[in-house]
Amino acid sequence: MKKLKKILLVAATEAEIAPFLAKARLTPIGYYQHTYHIGTFADHHLSVLITGAGILSTAFALGNLLSRDHFDVVLHAGIAGSFSEQYPIGSVVQIVTDSLGDAGAEDHEQFIPLSQLPFFDANAFPFQNGQLHNPQPQTFAVAAALPQVSGITVNAVSGCERTIALRKNIFAADIETMESAALFYACLWHDIPFCSLRSISNIITPRNTAEWQIPLAIERLEECLVRCLED
Repeated sequence: MKKLKKILLVAATEAEIAPFLAKARLTPIGYYQHTYHIGTFADHHLSVLITGAGILSTAFALGNLLSRDHFDVVLHAGIAGSFSEQYPIGSVVQIVTDSLGDAGAEDHEQFIPLSQLPFFDANAFPFQNGQLHNPQPQTFAVAAALPQVSGITVNAVSGCERTIALRKNIFAADIETMESAALFYACLWHDIPFCSLRSISNIITPRNTAEWQIPLAIERLEECLVRCLED
């Protein structure tokens, strides 16, 4: 008999993966004040952890769960903003490197990233040159065929010209999220293969939510999740 793979799907909010949850029909249960769904999908044991938005919620919820249970692979899913027209609204990408985009120090009008401060070792595990890398981006064949991008994870998303220009200049990132680095960090420490998918909901400009297309991004994300798990 084929052994089912045990997969953990992680998202910040239920809204971002609502169409997938409706299709999967998993059983919701409580887990340390975080929403948790369990069941089977596409011949896999599938658990879904909704962490809450942001670095702190993701780090705590995921670190807590991974210290108590074992999974064969972690699949991260959500929406994101794109710094580049190369990744337009509705496209789905896999993040393969990530950095902390607003951790560091201000020096008058300049920003010094955490990785460049004297007390931070930019090559201490799990960092490499101040970045977090996914060593196995081919974990899901469907995801491996997607554009592979560099991301930054921030507590406050970019919404003005100065911040956008600063982050583009320092990090040369393709997209921006509020959780991905936390997932990279936890999975690297627990030595668990992982994949981080993001569907682009907006091009990063001075804040103008009227131009965001969140429903389209969620629809495209659901399509990609199903393909990843059914492949």
